[in-house]
Amino acid sequence: MEKAEKLLKRLPLLDIVELREQWYLHFNRDVEINMSSKLLRLAIGYRIQELEFEASDRCDAIRHLASLQSDQIEQKGYGYAQRMKPGTKLLREYRGKIHEVQAIDYGRFVYVGQVFKSLSAVARKITGTPRSGAVFFGLRAKRRMGLNG
Repeated sequence: MEKAEKLLKRLPLLDIVELREQWYLHFNRDVEINMSSKLLRLAIGYRIQELEFEASDRCDAIRHLASLQSDQIEQKGYGYAQRMKPGTKLLREYRGKIHEVQAIDYGRFVYVGQVFKSLSAVARKITGTPRSGAVFFGLRAKRRMGLNG
Protein backbone atom coordinates (compact mmCIF):
# COMPACT_ATOMS: atom_id res chain seq x y z
CA MET A 1 0.00 0.00 0.00
CA GLU A 2 1.28 3.45 -0.82
CA LYS A 3 2.06 5.95 1.90
CA ALA A 4 -1.01 7.24 3.70
CA GLU A 5 -0.38 10.94 3.08
CA LYS A 6 0.09 10.47 -0.68
CA LEU A 7 -2.99 8.31 -1.00
CA LEU A 8 -5.14 10.70 1.03
CA LYS A 9 -4.15 13.52 -1.33
CA ARG A 10 -4.98 11.38 -4.38
CA LEU A 11 -8.28 10.06 -3.00
CA PRO A 12 -10.48 12.91 -4.33
CA LEU A 13 -9.12 12.30 -7.84
CA LEU A 14 -9.80 8.56 -8.02
CA ASP A 15 -12.60 7.28 -10.24
CA ILE A 16 -15.08 4.63 -9.07
CA VAL A 17 -12.98 1.70 -10.37
CA GLU A 18 -9.88 2.93 -8.51
CA LEU A 19 -11.97 3.55 -5.39
CA ARG A 20 -13.24 -0.03 -5.51
CA GLU A 21 -9.64 -1.28 -5.83
CA GLN A 22 -8.56 0.82 -2.84
CA TRP A 23 -11.55 -0.48 -0.87
CA TYR A 24 -10.46 -4.07 -1.53
CA LEU A 25 -6.85 -3.27 -0.57
CA HIS A 26 -7.84 -1.66 2.72
CA PHE A 27 -10.84 -3.78 3.79
CA ASN A 28 -9.92 -7.16 2.21
CA ARG A 29 -13.38 -7.61 0.70
CA ASP A 30 -15.45 -6.37 -2.21
CA VAL A 31 -17.41 -3.17 -1.87
CA GLU A 32 -21.22 -3.12 -1.78
CA ILE A 33 -22.46 -2.30 -5.27
CA ASN A 34 -24.66 0.63 -4.18
CA MET A 35 -22.05 2.66 -2.25
CA SER A 36 -21.57 6.14 -3.69
CA SER A 37 -18.12 7.43 -4.56
CA LYS A 38 -18.52 10.06 -1.83
CA LEU A 39 -19.11 7.38 0.81
CA LEU A 40 -16.29 5.23 -0.59
CA ARG A 41 -13.84 8.14 -0.35
CA LEU A 42 -14.88 8.88 3.21
CA ALA A 43 -14.65 5.26 4.37
CA ILE A 44 -11.34 4.60 2.61
CA GLY A 45 -9.87 7.85 3.95
CA TYR A 46 -11.01 6.95 7.44
CA ARG A 47 -9.56 3.43 7.12
CA ILE A 48 -6.21 4.74 5.84
CA GLN A 49 -5.91 7.04 8.83
CA GLU A 50 -7.12 4.32 11.17
CA LEU A 51 -4.34 2.02 10.00
CA GLU A 52 -1.70 4.75 9.84
CA PHE A 53 -2.37 6.21 13.26
CA GLU A 54 -3.36 2.98 15.04
CA ALA A 55 -6.82 4.19 15.94
CA SER A 56 -7.58 1.33 18.32
CA ASP A 57 -6.54 3.63 21.18
CA ARG A 58 -9.12 6.17 19.99
CA CYS A 59 -11.79 3.45 19.92
CA ASP A 60 -10.92 2.48 23.48
CA ALA A 61 -11.24 6.12 24.55
CA ILE A 62 -14.66 6.43 22.88
CA ARG A 63 -15.87 3.26 24.61
CA HIS A 64 -14.62 4.54 27.95
CA LEU A 65 -16.33 7.93 27.54
CA ALA A 66 -19.55 6.24 26.46
CA SER A 67 -19.52 4.00 29.52
CA LEU A 68 -19.06 7.06 31.73
CA GLN A 69 -22.01 8.79 30.02
CA SER A 70 -24.34 5.84 30.49
CA ASP A 71 -26.80 6.04 33.38
CA GLN A 72 -26.40 2.35 34.11
CA ILE A 73 -23.58 0.22 32.75
CA GLU A 74 -25.87 -2.83 32.95
CA GLN A 75 -28.26 -1.29 30.43
CA LYS A 76 -27.67 -3.49 27.40
CA GLY A 77 -28.65 -3.10 23.80
CA TYR A 78 -30.67 -5.70 21.93
CA GLY A 79 -31.21 -7.13 18.46
CA TYR A 80 -28.28 -6.56 16.12
CA ALA A 81 -26.46 -4.76 18.91
CA GLN A 82 -25.87 -8.00 20.79
CA ARG A 83 -24.09 -9.58 17.80
CA MET A 84 -21.87 -6.64 16.84
CA LYS A 85 -18.26 -6.48 18.01
CA PRO A 86 -17.28 -3.34 19.93
CA GLY A 87 -15.46 -0.96 17.62
CA THR A 88 -17.56 -1.85 14.57
CA LYS A 89 -18.36 1.29 12.58
CA LEU A 90 -21.46 1.80 10.49
CA LEU A 91 -21.61 4.53 7.85
CA ARG A 92 -24.85 5.74 6.29
CA GLU A 93 -25.38 8.48 3.76
CA TYR A 94 -28.70 10.21 4.41
CA ARG A 95 -29.89 13.39 2.70
CA GLY A 96 -26.39 14.24 1.53
CA LYS A 97 -24.74 13.84 4.93
CA ILE A 98 -22.56 10.95 6.09
CA HIS A 99 -23.51 9.56 9.51
CA GLU A 100 -21.06 7.40 11.49
CA VAL A 101 -22.14 5.11 14.32
CA GLN A 102 -19.80 2.99 16.42
CA ALA A 103 -20.73 -0.15 18.33
CA ILE A 104 -19.45 -0.11 21.91
CA ASP A 105 -19.58 -2.46 24.88
CA TYR A 106 -22.81 -4.01 26.13
CA GLY A 107 -24.35 -3.89 22.65
CA ARG A 108 -24.78 -0.13 22.61
CA PHE A 109 -23.91 2.50 20.00
CA VAL A 110 -22.31 5.95 19.97
CA TYR A 111 -23.56 8.59 17.54
CA VAL A 112 -22.34 12.22 17.78
CA GLY A 113 -21.10 11.62 21.32
CA GLN A 114 -24.42 10.25 22.59
CA VAL A 115 -24.97 6.63 23.69
CA PHE A 116 -27.95 4.68 22.28
CA LYS A 117 -29.04 1.17 23.16
CA SER A 118 -30.41 0.37 19.70
CA LEU A 119 -29.74 1.13 16.04
CA SER A 120 -33.40 2.06 15.72
CA ALA A 121 -32.90 4.84 18.27
CA VAL A 122 -29.95 6.12 16.24
CA ALA A 123 -31.98 5.95 12.99
CA ARG A 124 -34.80 7.85 14.71
CA LYS A 125 -32.32 10.54 15.84
CA ILE A 126 -30.97 10.91 12.28
CA THR A 127 -34.28 10.88 10.40
CA GLY A 128 -36.71 12.24 12.97
CA THR A 129 -39.10 9.34 12.35
CA PRO A 130 -39.36 5.83 13.82
CA ARG A 131 -37.72 3.20 11.61
CA SER A 132 -35.81 -0.05 11.77
CA GLY A 133 -32.16 0.62 12.50
CA ALA A 134 -31.10 -2.66 10.89
CA VAL A 135 -32.85 -1.71 7.64
CA PHE A 136 -31.69 1.93 7.79
CA PHE A 137 -28.03 0.89 8.13
CA GLY A 138 -28.35 -1.89 5.52
CA LEU A 139 -27.90 -4.84 7.88
CA ARG A 140 -31.23 -6.35 6.91
CA ALA A 141 -33.29 -6.08 3.75
CA LYS A 142 -36.59 -4.24 3.86
CA ARG A 143 -39.56 -6.61 4.06
CA ARG A 144 -41.82 -6.48 1.06
CA MET A 145 -45.54 -6.96 1.51
CA GLY A 146 -46.96 -9.43 -1.00
CA LEU A 147 -50.50 -9.65 -2.28
CA ASN A 148 -51.39 -12.15 0.46
CA GLY A 149 -50.18 -10.03 3.35
